[in-house]
Amino acid sequence: MQITVILDPAEQACCGGMLSLGQHVEWVLAYATRGDQPYYMRDTHEQFSYHGAKTSMVSGSVSAIRELAIHPSRADGTPVRRIWRSLSTLPEGVDYDSDGIEVDLQIDQGQQLPELFNWPRR
Repeated sequence: MQITVILDPAEQACCGGMLSLGQHVEWVLAYATRGDQPYYMRDTHEQFSYHGAKTSMVSGSVSAIRELAIHPSRADGTPVRRIWRSLSTLPEGVDYDSDGIEVDLQIDQGQQLPELFNWPRR
């Protein structure tokens, strides 16, 4: 089974190791909603579990890495552009100039994925 995991660029810069295609990883994941959209996210600093989300240690192999750059509207009204760039590696300890990082993870057989957590509405 393959899942897409969101990595926070700031957390990857401070605490994430080098990552490359085909690499086997073990990550603590949370499965949470952002608005109506559920997503898997690496829980590097226990921010999800601190707020009550159930997390799971999940292992698997990296099959794709994508970096998102959002180019805002210009004064002339040109619309926002979202550009995804495929990468073969993420170096360790780099301050990423990106707005998001997604990793496709081919999870190992028998892995238990976390339960869905709905953030409380304010």
